[in-house]
Amino acid sequence: APRGRRGGWAPGAPRGAPRGARARPCGGGGGEVFVAHRALLGLRSGTMRAMLAGPMSEALTGTVEVTDARPGPFRAMLAYMYTDELRAEADDVIDLLFLSNKYGLDGLTALVSGFLCRSVDAHNCAALLQYADVLALPQLLRVAATCAARCMNCGGVREQIMALPEHLRAAVEPAAETAALHNDRPWLKAAWERTPYPDDETTAAAESAAGGKAA
Repeated sequence: APRGRRGGWAPGAPRGAPRGARARPCGGGGGEVFVAHRALLGLRSGTMRAMLAGPMSEALTGTVEVTDARPGPFRAMLAYMYTDELRAEADDVIDLLFLSNKYGLDGLTALVSGFLCRSVDAHNCAALLQYADVLALPQLLRVAATCAARCMNCGGVREQIMALPEHLRAAVEPAAETAALHNDRPWLKAAWERTPYPDDETTAAAESAAGGKAA
C-alpha cells in the first residue's frame, strides 16, 4: 500500500489537497492520525459519507475520532478503500472485520470473512462462531460449526462449544451428525473434507460418484 509521511497515511494526496479528512483512531492506546480524501471516504462508505457531509461535527472539522479501533486495523481498512486489496497483519484481522462491518464495507467484510473461513481450526472455531453470529456472517458460521463438529474430541473444543449460547450449540449439532455419518463412509468423508464449505450438494455429488463403492 502506498505510504505517506511517517505518522500519517495519505495515498495520492498532494500537499494542501482540498476537502481532505483526518481520522484519529484512539482505541487500544493509539492516537495516530491518518489523512485521506473526503470524497473517496464518502464514496466507499455510507457511514462516513453521513459523518463527513451532514451536519455532524465531523463534517465541520474534517476530523473523525475513532475510539474503538487500533491504528493497525484502521490503516488496513483505509488501504482497502484506496486499493480494493486486503493487506493486514494476522493479529488485526478480527478488528478489521468489525471495522468493515461498522463502516458498511461489504467487499472488505467478504474478503476478511473468506480469509477466516480458510483459517478456521480447533483453536479458534468457538470464537469465530461467536463473531459470525454477532456480525450475521452465515458462511463463516457454517464453516466454524463444521470445524467444531470435526474437532469436538480435540483438547478443549467440546468444553468451549458447550459454553456457547444454546443457539450456537444448536448450529454445531447438524454438522456433528454429518461428521459422524461420514466417519462410517470413508469415500464420502474424503470428498467432504476436500472442501472448506461442505453442503448438501457436496454430499450428493460424493454419494453419486461413489455409487459403485457404496454398493
